[in-house]
Amino acid sequence: MLLKALSRCLLLVSALGSLLTLQAQAQGPISAGYNTAADVPVTSNNFTATGSSINFALNFAPPVGTSLKVVENTGLTFINGEFSNLTQGQTVTIPFGGKNYEFVADYFGGTGNDLVLVWKKNRLVVAGRGGPQAGVSPATTGNMTIMRDVGAAGGLLEGKTILQVAGGFDHTVVLCSDGTLLSWGEGFYGALGRGSLTSRDQPGLVDQTGVLAGKRVVSITASHRHTLALCSDGTLASWGDNVQGRLGDGSGLKQSSPVLVSTSGALTGKTPVAIAASNHGTNIVLCSDGTLVCWGWNL
Repeated sequence: MLLKALSRCLLLVSALGSLLTLQAQAQGPISAGYNTAADVPVTSNNFTATGSSINFALNFAPPVGTSLKVVENTGLTFINGEFSNLTQGQTVTIPFGGKNYEFVADYFGGTGNDLVLVWKKNRLVVAGRGGPQAGVSPATTGNMTIMRDVGAAGGLLEGKTILQVAGGFDHTVVLCSDGTLLSWGEGFYGALGRGSLTSRDQPGLVDQTGVLAGKRVVSITASHRHTLALCSDGTLASWGDNVQGRLGDGSGLKQSSPVLVSTSGALTGKTPVAIAASNHGTNIVLCSDGTLVCWGWNL
């Protein structure tokens, strides 16, 4: 009996020690070192970054385009807060071998809720079908057989770090690390979100002065004729063709600027955390409680 009691005592002390260690890690600085690009310094369920700082170290020379996962957040919700010394979109410079490597912090990377350091000097190139959706200057027709840079030199993509790209059949939308949304392509259905139905062959700003004002867009997806965006506070916005109710705003009307997706009905009290749209116009949303909500084309 005494031995059993002592054994339980030791287990309790061990558990308390582990708990204290975890609490110290959550409140104190975290060291994130990389020997390879596959290393993941932190894996946690519904990770909280608030109240802690993080320091990075490279022990290898990352190839061009490398991304480094910092936190693999295994829960459904977004990371809670930010590290005290690392904000969304912040440039992170890590030295190795006498050279500085630049990345950009994305708290909504990986599967949508992981903290990832994205290679800062990325760029978007296209090949294949020409037309306004290609986003190249001068505008092309027919098929392109070589890779071409999107956007003219000195355009709105100059110096931007692209976090996400969403492509419909005739339009493209990109999310940049500074929070801006850029679009180009066929404009007739309003899927560019630029306040008009005019087609554009160069990147331009999506209207973020209306329902997206003050919001941080963290995920984008696109179908043939519409675009859907998710914000960090769970807000959903959409724009473009509204046939079969694909915008989810209850109006049935084409929208050339973002409108709010209705949060009544199946989305009442829900917090969306991930989004997807099919090419035919079906929207699927994953909520923080694990439920799935969908609307749009029901073919």
